[in-house]
Amino acid sequence: MPRNKCFPPSHEPFRSSSQNFLTIQPQHTSGPFSFLNPTRAAYKHTFLPDDKFASFNNEPSIVKPNVPDEEQAISGKHEQLASNVEFKWRSRDNRKGRHTLVFDPPSDPSNARYITPNSTSSLREAGKGFVRMATQYPYWDISYLVATMFTLGSVVWVINAFFAWLPLVRPSTNFHNELLVGGGITAFIGATIFEIGSVLLMFEAVNENRAGCFGWALETVLEGNEKGSGKFRLRPDKNGCAHHHTNKGNIVGKSDSIDDSGALARS
Repeated sequence: MPRNKCFPPSHEPFRSSSQNFLTIQPQHTSGPFSFLNPTRAAYKHTFLPDDKFASFNNEPSIVKPNVPDEEQAISGKHEQLASNVEFKWRSRDNRKGRHTLVFDPPSDPSNARYITPNSTSSLREAGKGFVRMATQYPYWDISYLVATMFTLGSVVWVINAFFAWLPLVRPSTNFHNELLVGGGITAFIGATIFEIGSVLLMFEAVNENRAGCFGWALETVLEGNEKGSGKFRLRPDKNGCAHHHTNKGNIVGKSDSIDDSGALARS
């Protein structure tokens, strides 16, 4: 079997005993190169109904007690009914502290088995993402710093193009030592910014959470009716996240949900 079709035991995500509620689906394990380890995998959550639904990845979850009947409906405009819930594990998502939940909208809402957050692929949710990018600055998050450095480096090199290329098409804009001073200095600054970003990228890769992080809390919303069909709510589990990105006390290292013994510290 090619190396990219299965994980070595020491590298498989969710291999710890505390995360044994996720079962790998071998047919969904893959990677771009046959001689390297897989970069994506699919996991079945053992607490979800054993239907035809496959499941993909993320980090440790909590199963909470049944909630009252009045909460059986969707609790707000930020939730929706879903079917075919999957938990997707990808090495890049894991490195950047992401927890990707994949689902399909139900063809018949009465038969939907899950209640999930709204899809981030919608225009409304994408707009919220742009607003967050403009108003939130998580300087303690190394993934944010990497993205910021590469963006700034690109901006500087765009400015560099005005010094290096514009005089060729508009000679009238040329000034003394434009290419040497303006072009040279901006090229050096841009390259330096990219170099810093690359170093941070190396730290981000080395600090990857190799144990995996599920990132969702699972709640039983409805045990089931006379037909035996219940509903399950999935919520982001910030207190249980093992990624370091939410820890404002360090750029790399442990999550603020991890205590000194290495266990999840839940409130």
